Amino acid sequence: MPIISFIGVFAGFTLPNTVIGANTARDLIGTAVQGNNDISQFVQTHHNVFGPQVSSGDAWGMFLVSITIHGIVLIVKDTNTLRRLFGKLRIMTALHGTAQLQRAFRCCICPAIDHPTPLCPLPDLPGWLGPAPATIAALEDASHAAAAKAQEQMRLNTSAGEGGSNGRSGKAP
Repeated sequence: MPIISFIGVFAGFTLPNTVIGANTARDLIGTAVQGNNDISQFVQTHHNVFGPQVSSGDAWGMFLVSITIHGIVLIVKDTNTLRRLFGKLRIMTALHGTAQLQRAFRCCICPAIDHPTPLCPLPDLPGWLGPAPATIAALEDASHAAAAKAQEQMRLNTSAGEGGSNGRSGKAP
């Protein structure tokens, strides 16, 4: 099981983006994970990742303790299967809304799916000559605006020629 640190973003909580909000999110997510048999079985099946002498029960405990929150971003040790299992979680609360894992991101700068374009680390590299998140955002905005304008123009053209391609209504005189 390869070890990475980012599993995804749970969206939908109505929590402040503060330390208290992050701790509340961590506790809510931890409770949901602890009650999920699929995630428990997966982690316990792959207990050897935590060390050769670690039992499946100890691995599950270590996994639960490893859940941390940065802002409202969940950080755990993960594989694609584990990410899929987390994707099935729906965390419903009376006070803080309902949250679920957002689908994979698509970075427009690099081919990664573990972060959105504005959080891409490549533009921060010394000597980076590629696009910056602001450049990508401007291009996407211009593309969306052009698409909206083309759709509006097509709508206007269609409504102006509703009677057919030659402008006739199709009715006999």
